[in-house]
Amino acid sequence: VSLGPDQVEVELPNGYRIGDAIFSRIDLLETANDGSPVQIAVGDRGTVVGPSSTDREKEILCRFGNYVLVTLLAEEVELEVLPGGFRVRDIVISTIELNDVDRTLSVGDRGTVIGSSKTAPDTQILCQFENFGSVSLGPDQVEVELPNGYRIGDAIFSRIDLLETANDGSPVQIAVGDRGTVVGPSSTDREKEILCRFGNYVLVTLLAEEVELEVLPGGFRVRDIVIS
Repeated sequence: VSLGPDQVEVELPNGYRIGDAIFSRIDLLETANDGSPVQIAVGDRGTVVGPSSTDREKEILCRFGNYVLVTLLAEEVELEVLPGGFRVRDIVISTIELNDVDRTLSVGDRGTVIGSSKTAPDTQILCQFENFGSVSLGPDQVEVELPNGYRIGDAIFSRIDLLETANDGSPVQIAVGDRGTVVGPSSTDREKEILCRFGNYVLVTLLAEEVELEVLPGGFRVRDIVIS
């Protein structure tokens, strides 16, 4: 299939994505566009802007401030996680209805996380919806879109056998057919993986294809909105 450059995105090391907000984990001295020296310190905030031009498997291109572009190892930066564990460019689904003059946000509307809230950055995220525009919402007012249409709370069955470790360090065998629950997005590859819970303790990240949805009678799913 022929696609435009805006229809695909290069895969970056360590699951980073273009637009991710990051913090530097190292001190370094760089040169700005005008030739002046610029000190980047541990904790300075930047943005991932693309792949490295030298080693795409280990490095990412980052911007600090308005001018300084620098190529760093993926391990030399740390992801800035927004309230609720959301990330910039996460696709989210609204779980609330909101009316504001001539615009309406409905349950199920699809939007994109574009950053932290300008008014309450510690508790809200800024989202962009096609029919509503930008709005600051709490983490409990949206839900991240998961691979293959999975939703948080979905009951699932494992399609693979695997050995995991419980919180107390003891080994736990998960077998084909074992029942679990989707609890959230993966922390490594949100486009392909989901975080699942089996039993009371075992959290495991799996490919969406490694589990199967448990469909309730009538085709209903956990957390469906229903009308009597």
